[in-house]
Amino acid sequence: MIINNIISGNLANIGGGIACDFRYGSPTIINNTISGNSANIGGGIACEDDSFPTVLNTILWADSPDEIYVDASSEINITYSDIQGGLPGDGNINVDPLFVDVVGGDYHLNDYSPCIGAGIMTPDVPNTDIEGNPRPNPPGSNPDIGAYENPLGEPLSVSGSINGTVTDMAGNPIKLALVIAVLGETKEKAFTDSEGYYEILNLKPGTYWVLCIKKGYKAGIKKAEVVAGEETTVDFKLSPKPD
Repeated sequence: MIINNIISGNLANIGGGIACDFRYGSPTIINNTISGNSANIGGGIACEDDSFPTVLNTILWADSPDEIYVDASSEINITYSDIQGGLPGDGNINVDPLFVDVVGGDYHLNDYSPCIGAGIMTPDVPNTDIEGNPRPNPPGSNPDIGAYENPLGEPLSVSGSINGTVTDMAGNPIKLALVIAVLGETKEKAFTDSEGYYEILNLKPGTYWVLCIKKGYKAGIKKAEVVAGEETTVDFKLSPKPD
């Protein structure tokens, strides 16, 4: 078994991270982080000459020229893993793992990583991570994908939201005012309810222009900063248009 390893920065002809063939057998590869490796064939894992590895809870990301190579005589069984470019299999994802600091060689998962809680616990999965921390962590959660176990049971939200109220100058709520949040080509909108309240969810972080439009009133516009996992409040007081 190949368990709890950071495999990075390797250069090879075949299999920059792990090479599987008749010489090296068909290993079980569990809770590894394989990233930043290069090879002519199979930057992350190469399978040749009747090899049949099993991969579980493993990150394969930013390997060159590809993450996995499998020749016609071989087969790979990979599940609950994060593979750049994607690969069929139960629980597999294709999302940036959000390492803490790749340049500095820190492959811990940051608190927003989609790999947190995305693995599965089986009898073969180790009860500790590469540093001896308990897996899963916290107890009762699902294990993380990769060699490190983050203390969170699930990732923090990677999106934010904008909410607030729309009133007239006297403070009376304005119903069915249109509020639009604009960031580049992103345009998300919501209407106020009977209390003048609106909420725009699942916004990627960034600086938005927020417009408020209601017939009979002058339009409002404000700038707002959306932060991942946080709510940003933008209130409007609209003045009536002159007759």
